[in-house]
Amino acid sequence: MKRIGTLVLAVCVAAFASSAASAGAAPGSWYISPQVNALWLDDGRVADDDAGVTLALGRVINENWDVELSVFGSEHDRAGSDTLELQGFGLSTKRVFYREGRVNPFLSLGLGRVKTILKPGADEEDLSALFGAGLLIDLGPSRDDGSAMQLRADIGARRGLSDNDQFPDAVDYVAGLGIQYSWGGTVTRLPVDTDGDGVTDDIDKCPGTPAGTPVDSSGCSLPQDDDATVSSMKTTSARARRLARKSMPSAAKSTVTTTVTAS
Repeated sequence: MKRIGTLVLAVCVAAFASSAASAGAAPGSWYISPQVNALWLDDGRVADDDAGVTLALGRVINENWDVELSVFGSEHDRAGSDTLELQGFGLSTKRVFYREGRVNPFLSLGLGRVKTILKPGADEEDLSALFGAGLLIDLGPSRDDGSAMQLRADIGARRGLSDNDQFPDAVDYVAGLGIQYSWGGTVTRLPVDTDGDGVTDDIDKCPGTPAGTPVDSSGCSLPQDDDATVSSMKTTSARARRLARKSMPSAAKSTVTTTVTAS
């Protein structure tokens, strides 16, 4: 049981040390998450700490929020041959951070119903507050169909809210480790402009345009302006004539002047 708690802590440390890029569960997706738990029971229960299981079913509402329904159970030894079983379910919200990254930290808060089964003894049911924190870590790249596989690590507590004779205000601590698989989400892809002409690839009819080339809304080169071309040619010709006159000898300039005057 202690190994589960140690493993959860190790996963958290390794996740923060990793820098690989990916993305979490897509908005609108459903997910299922089986987990193995380590439980540290309230001293008032007079029972051994032990392992348990949790199965969660949830929905990714948007990039920041999930809603989750979970069922859980565990069995613990007491003095002699007596045992204590915990069975219950909960409804929680999860605030997820950095969903666009490979590691998604989250906080959870909810309410649950926990049934305590004593053998021998009378059963009791309590309304409990559920709260905790955890990490979702991508296992592989994002998929185009909106599905994702993630490693999940949780640390939290269940606090009894009902007044009962045997276990008033009991607080049980829980660490969990499991897999979360999501499906059916909507994947948003950022537009790509491969040739850098300002027109994204999905509407670019002329891919591979040379850098700096003016293009129209379809990504194709603009036609050359003929008037601008003629004007440029005239300017170039006038400059050439001026340079030629400057390089001519004085006698030649006089001859050209006389000839022009005679004409």
